[in-house]
Amino acid sequence: MKKKILILVVMMIALFPLQAKAEDNGYHSMNLEEVLKEEGIEHDLSGYTETDDQAVIYLFRGNGCSFCKSFLTFLNSIVPEYGKYFRLESYEVWQDTDNMPLLNGFSNTLKVEVEGVPFIIIGDQYFPGYASVYDDKIKQAIMKQYENKNKDNLIEEAKKNASSEGYVDLSVEDESGDLYNTSKSNSEANTTIILWNLVFVIIGTSVILIVGYMQNKKMEEKMDYILVQMKKQKKAKKED
Repeated sequence: MKKKILILVVMMIALFPLQAKAEDNGYHSMNLEEVLKEEGIEHDLSGYTETDDQAVIYLFRGNGCSFCKSFLTFLNSIVPEYGKYFRLESYEVWQDTDNMPLLNGFSNTLKVEVEGVPFIIIGDQYFPGYASVYDDKIKQAIMKQYENKNKDNLIEEAKKNASSEGYVDLSVEDESGDLYNTSKSNSEANTTIILWNLVFVIIGTSVILIVGYMQNKKMEEKMDYILVQMKKQKKAKKED
């Protein structure tokens, strides 16, 4: 019994770091339709098709970011005219911190400090934020990249330069419209999650050990009782 408990404890401890790192193995992107659905933006992409020949728009965004939603609303509005020229790869970074190294990779590749979201990359051009004054430039960047027959694979370079450190200094809008930094809060949140997981593992292991000890104690008491009864019976037979 003790051997089984020891094996179980070792397995739980071994699985814990795997659980903590299970989401560190890749980046999580959404295409145009997926992100429009997530943001609750009404759309009709029935005539829209994604192809390898289209210009790729890389969008780093945060759930609930009003400027990100405004940019997505703009993209949705130009689909009838420009939809055949572009496709979207959207990476959420406020809640999905696994995407942060890739944003750092783009930051390091472009040698530019990222001060917030949305951060938009089209070909060799980037847009630090979004406002309607960018609309014409974004359209021009889409067409320039679409017509570029020797499209550079910027994302592969960004993946090579991906790291936990970069020029990134993310900011978030609060209810008043002010901005505050989330780099530290995201790190603290991840640390808290890991610590709570460790607490649960310790509590679970302790419960298993206590239950196992109590079961062993009861088993030993039963064995002692049986031995005593056997001795009494043996003694009674001799006296007879």
